Amino acid sequence: MARPRVLHVDDSEAILAFSRAALGRWYEVDTATRGREALERLSTLRPAALLLDLSMPEMDGAEVIAQLQASPEWASLPVILISSEHVRGAALVGRGAVAFLPKPLRAEELVRTVDQVIASTRSAAGQHVLHVLPLSVGALQLAVPLMCVRQVLLLPATQVLPGSPSYLNQFFELHGEPLRVLDLARRFGVPHGVGHLRRKLVVVEVQGQRLALCVDEVKDPQEFPHDTIHPREELGGSPSPALREALNALLQTSEGFLPLLNPEVLVAPGRLHESWFPTSSGESVPPSP
Repeated sequence: MARPRVLHVDDSEAILAFSRAALGRWYEVDTATRGREALERLSTLRPAALLLDLSMPEMDGAEVIAQLQASPEWASLPVILISSEHVRGAALVGRGAVAFLPKPLRAEELVRTVDQVIASTRSAAGQHVLHVLPLSVGALQLAVPLMCVRQVLLLPATQVLPGSPSYLNQFFELHGEPLRVLDLARRFGVPHGVGHLRRKLVVVEVQGQRLALCVDEVKDPQEFPHDTIHPREELGGSPSPALREALNALLQTSEGFLPLLNPEVLVAPGRLHESWFPTSSGESVPPSP
């Protein structure tokens, strides 16, 4: 299934390159350096959202918004303003724009805002579409909701957390933040399909905290209309009780059903909030009683 398309308009090639890098795994990203160019390409690209700078030569962002608002075809196109003009940008939210992001951009905030804006727009239009990130562990083909995914990276060197379950006894540091690693193969009782060096980590946000899911392969994001999402009971015989417990729904594909996981159920209650962080001496703090 095709990924949603966004069009980013900015006269800075550096900003456009950043946007392509941040959004490119989840969206089809097209770019333009002039407002008029963007307007001329709308009918061909038909983006799900427009990312728009304010300060541009020839036609600035406010003029682009005015042109969109005057068009019956494009008046409902969601516009996310991205600008260093904080006051003017914030003032246009609700007056042609649906969101404002200040420069300098943060990749995580950009992805989250685009996700929320497109999901909200489609929901308001009655287009109930679920975006997921497909992945595999051994012979299992699975998916997690895209809205909870924060990053995908290669499995780095990890350290052991004594006293934790075997599927949750590793951690590593990402940008100075310690993250626990949940090995889905061990959690579901199946062997990994690839060696340690080829495995991936999918960083998700669960219950306000981050967790890294260790998987074999990560595929391109997909979207599923509401009528392709089925109750979990249709899974039938499951190779793992843990998989059945973590199952949120089944997604209908041309090749069969794709199980959709609920990341919050993958960890035993209380495990995410227990005191486990490593101390300055390198030893981990034991779980609270």
